[in-house]
Amino acid sequence: MFEPSAWGLLAPAATIFLAISTRQVILSLVVGIVAGFLVLSDFHVGIALSDSVQGLVDVLKSDWAAKIIVFTMMVSGIIHLARVTGGTQGLVKSLSEKRRIVRGPISTQLLGAGITSLIFIDSYLAMLTSGAVSGDLAKKFKVSREQLAYVSKNTGISVWSSVMINGWGAAMMGVIAGQVDAGFISGEPFTILAKSVSYNLFAWASIALVLLTIFTKFSFPGMRRANHRAAQGIELREG
Repeated sequence: MFEPSAWGLLAPAATIFLAISTRQVILSLVVGIVAGFLVLSDFHVGIALSDSVQGLVDVLKSDWAAKIIVFTMMVSGIIHLARVTGGTQGLVKSLSEKRRIVRGPISTQLLGAGITSLIFIDSYLAMLTSGAVSGDLAKKFKVSREQLAYVSKNTGISVWSSVMINGWGAAMMGVIAGQVDAGFISGEPFTILAKSVSYNLFAWASIALVLLTIFTKFSFPGMRRANHRAAQGIELREG
């Protein structure tokens, strides 16, 4: 058993700092893993590196990790097939020209948010589908990739964490059941989780902020630059 201390913040702090400064997600995660094991090993570098490698191996050979990797590859393959066969382009044309459901930047973003909200059973499938359907529409109506990713991901997370009939709900009920069995709290896990949804204040605030960025010109400086670049027809930032 490890005593909690401020050193527990080292791994997430290092990961977040590197992700923002280098924009290299995999590198940042690896450094965060090593930093975490460094704290657990009482700052013995050799032990930390050895445990980090073993930890990565244990995760990659586990059933749940293998299922996620295979599932993501299969869904990505189907989406790529839809692209190369013209299915995605046909859907874009149908939504924007024939049915006139998507007519501009606002409806494009609402479509991306709606897809991630409706496919709440699996977050991987929701994000991949949202990107495949709304990505080309965003390019057509000059919505920045950054803005679309922000809208889709934050809406999805807020909805997923408020719906109990998905993987998140099952995981949370498992945690609550463990606390009930230990005698720390009393009650039925599903009932406790259902009552806690109304206190998911971060999710409601996140959705409100997403809607604010969609319907107004409000955005943070970095996003404002991305949106300005996209409005000029430049899809990717320099570099």
